[in-house]
Amino acid sequence: MIAQRRTLVGATPEEFIEPYTTAGWEADLSAWQAMAMATTAQEDLVRQTVAALLRPWLDDTASRFQKAVASSGLPTPADQSVISAEPGEVLLFADGLRADLRRESAGGPSVATTPKPIDDGAVRSLVEDDELEGTAVVAVLLSTDCRVIAQRRTLVGGDDA
Repeated sequence: MIAQRRTLVGATPEEFIEPYTTAGWEADLSAWQAMAMATTAQEDLVRQTVAALLRPWLDDTASRFQKAVASSGLPTPADQSVISAEPGEVLLFADGLRADLRRESAGGPSVATTPKPIDDGAVRSLVEDDELEGTAVVAVLLSTDCRVIAQRRTLVGGDDA
């Protein structure tokens, strides 16, 4: 079930953070859960349904955010903190893209919880099943319509496979 969509509003880009991090992310999570539950044969139908339900909300939020940016601007690079990676982490800038960890192949089942927004803008995937520690998985980069656009083998909790 898709979570209730709440309109995100703000006069500045920063004002969009609180409503998204308190409740807005639930719509994203519901969409990813619906996709994760779909069989391969159901993926196209589920993706189309999720898009039909969320697109108006996403379009409205994007339009409101663009207006906030136009009126107040964005922080300059000098105003932003440095983002660095810890050993074993990968930094990835993805505008509208998602990352996932899949078992066996890029088309395999997800082993990660849905990435949630975090303050430093990095994508981190949490694997809740401790028994998967050291297991080879495929890190995938997904387009906005959930198609795999890049992949790389890695180990859960470790170095590249």
